[in-house]
Amino acid sequence: QRALRGDAREEAERLLEAATLPKEAKARIIETVLANVPTKDGAVDLEKFREAVVAETKREGEYLGRIMGQGKFKMISIISFSSVSSVYRE
Repeated sequence: QRALRGDAREEAERLLEAATLPKEAKARIIETVLANVPTKDGAVDLEKFREAVVAETKREGEYLGRIMGQGKFKMISIISFSSVSSVYRE
């Protein structure tokens, strides 16, 4: 279980690397998605985990947009077969 969470944390950090969100927001996203890591055959189900990271990143960005002024953060999602990247730009 510990190794599983470690793998999931590394993947979440990789996915959030390019996001221009505050580090505190990234930490909140990671802690939220680590609370329920999807598994498949004893390993992290990367497809479902990436979907969870993208969804939580969108929620966090929308929240920050509301408290910092509408339109402050705009989400650009790039989703391909092999990777998922979420980037926020002002």
